[in-house]
Amino acid sequence: MSALYPDHASFPAHWLRVTPATPPSGLAKTWVFTGSKDGGFGWWKVTVDSAGALAILSDFGNYGHHWSRRGIGERSVLQFLLTADDDYLMGKLGRRDWLDVDASVKALRTRLVEMRRDLGRAVSREEEEKADGIRELWDHLDSVSTEHDWNDLLMRSPLEVDSYDLWTCGHQDFEPQLRAFFKEVWPLVREQIRKEVEAGETNGAFAEVPRG
Repeated sequence: MSALYPDHASFPAHWLRVTPATPPSGLAKTWVFTGSKDGGFGWWKVTVDSAGALAILSDFGNYGHHWSRRGIGERSVLQFLLTADDDYLMGKLGRRDWLDVDASVKALRTRLVEMRRDLGRAVSREEEEKADGIRELWDHLDSVSTEHDWNDLLMRSPLEVDSYDLWTCGHQDFEPQLRAFFKEVWPLVREQIRKEVEAGETNGAFAEVPRG
């Protein structure tokens, strides 16, 4: 069965007409949540189906994931999304592999200060070389503005013995667009989902579940 979805700029969401109360075998109930912020910017179209699929189209990027019944438990998929932790959901929709350069540089500065303090007054040749290496790294930190700069600096680090310790200063996070979606938009989507759950999840339309 086909249905015309509302324009993504509409808010609050307009629901699709309900078809049979009990879906035939192989069909899943589908909900479409749409809206926008600030007069059209920050739009979203979030599609959820009772088989466990979540698909997001938005100004902040496109994301998707599918949960099994084991992952959702006894709750409905809408109840599950209503209570799931933001970091958990971001972990399913994206990966924490984006390097936060500013946070990484800040952490490395702190670590270099600790290393220089622990070194104390350099008296031996080895200690003097380590002190020089710390100073060299410190002097180059202001030029680090990209992930490439970060990797290049640490790969050429004169502090070979402490290289692993320095790499751990790298701060990885979810991509900024995904973070922004969950900060700016997801609370509004959650409110739409909450209203649907409180209404008894009676809206939506049935469609055939794709078979892989």
